[in-house]
Amino acid sequence: MNQPAQKPTINEAAVKILKEQAAKLKEPLQLLDTDSFITRMDNMRDELVLERSETEKLIGSSLTVSAGLSVGYVVWLARSGIIMSSVLSSLPAWRFIDPLPVLSTLGAMADQEDDESLESMVAESEEETTGDETRD
Repeated sequence: MNQPAQKPTINEAAVKILKEQAAKLKEPLQLLDTDSFITRMDNMRDELVLERSETEKLIGSSLTVSAGLSVGYVVWLARSGIIMSSVLSSLPAWRFIDPLPVLSTLGAMADQEDDESLESMVAESEEETTGDETRD
């Protein structure tokens, strides 16, 4: 399982160079007196700050995009009625109605025959309206 050699980053290269320079010195505090050491440390700090700010921007923008898409999706679902229909479909159908009286009337209606025709209903309604007009 050989992994391909990764190219060292600028920070890793700078640390390697600083370690080599420190190994050459007899007194490690002499590094503080050299301008190149301080400059390289400043450059490393600036690069780390830049990398952090880029990472923060990436995380912030991805969070904003995902939140916007989520809110848009919920608004789209609410507008099309999918949310309401899914909530209503999860409710039991007989929750608000007692099914026993409904089912018992179905059996009773099947036994009775309807002798009244459409003509007789119209005639009765006409008689009621003409009877009401003559009373006034």
